[in-house]
Amino acid sequence: MPAEASGARGPYAGLVLDGQFRLDALIGSGAMAHVYRARQLVVERNVAIKILRTELLGRADVLARFRREAAIAARLEHPHVAVVHATGTVPSMGGQPGGEPYLALEFLDGPSLAHVLEREGGALPLGRALHVVLALCDALGEAHARGIVHRDLKPENVILVHRGDDTDFVKLLDFGLARMPGSADVQTRAGAVLGTPRYVSPEGAQGRDVGPAADCYALATLLYQCLAGRTPFDGDDALQVLLQHATAPPPELTELERAREVPEPIARVVMQNLAKDPKARAPEARALGRALVEAARRAQLEPEQIGLSSTLLGSKNTLTPALGAASAARRPSQKPPAASAASANDERTAERSPTVAARRARARRVAAFCLYFVVGALAALLVAQGLGLLEPEPRVEAAP
Repeated sequence: MPAEASGARGPYAGLVLDGQFRLDALIGSGAMAHVYRARQLVVERNVAIKILRTELLGRADVLARFRREAAIAARLEHPHVAVVHATGTVPSMGGQPGGEPYLALEFLDGPSLAHVLEREGGALPLGRALHVVLALCDALGEAHARGIVHRDLKPENVILVHRGDDTDFVKLLDFGLARMPGSADVQTRAGAVLGTPRYVSPEGAQGRDVGPAADCYALATLLYQCLAGRTPFDGDDALQVLLQHATAPPPELTELERAREVPEPIARVVMQNLAKDPKARAPEARALGRALVEAARRAQLEPEQIGLSSTLLGSKNTLTPALGAASAARRPSQKPPAASAASANDERTAERSPTVAARRARARRVAAFCLYFVVGALAALLVAQGLGLLEPEPRVEAAP
């Protein structure tokens, strides 16, 4: 239960930080930090104050992660990235030494995508899922353009808030594990597994260096989950899941019960971005977004079904005609000739699934490298467990 819902105020409630942030109530706690709803007195707005746990002050890696989150968020000015307003240090009070760093974050009054998925029975309608993921493609694409790789995309780090007429306006959180340009933190040098096992790329599962294509893999995993009600790989322990990412072919999206009606062009983009080889995926998130937009056009989705982001491919005025033309083709007054419709059906059928020979060849390639991947993943997991990087951290940045 969220702390605020249970009436807890927390030990810092009532404290005013740096003369401007009054802490009102504890709204969440995670493995790394406590989060308070606060009031910024000068401008009279609500903010979220994230305070590092006192017992972690001696952890250099945790302090670096906390500071990295602030530094990266300050670099990214994007509507779908949560804003960091200020940073500071908690003063000593009531005999407590103080010294804990804090972040003043944009207050997000909305649920996480994880909560929404749970509430909706695990999956979302196609249009809603695309709407959310395209916004994430735009936000991560901005990060990639600045040389930043998130490395921890998951439903808990995606908040859906109400902005204007959009009840699913996306806000991306937590760049604490992100890689900045020119950075060489100890976690990367040690070959550690970074992130949450269900969303880690094959190269990340082996402790290898990751780039923007790893975020594209996580985006594809997230969209797969939104459409199918499950992630491609799951298991009872982290090692099992990492090995699946590294060695096992993902189940075809449209072969799963809840995703049988997903249009083939969209399913194909998802599966392509679950490739083991990073070079087979989109090179960065906006390229993945463009591929999804084109797939939606080919699937003849209505423009209003997916709510395109304004900076993904240009202005909305340049985007909607392409989808609008596809939807207009379905209207009764503009039916295509029967021969054209048959040709389109033939084309979609021809693209529908790989051949049996291709699947067998893929299975042989996976088997050939299985031993290598197993050894690599096991070594990486041992390093990650030693550094404490695989422990789940509940979402605490948003109000319940």
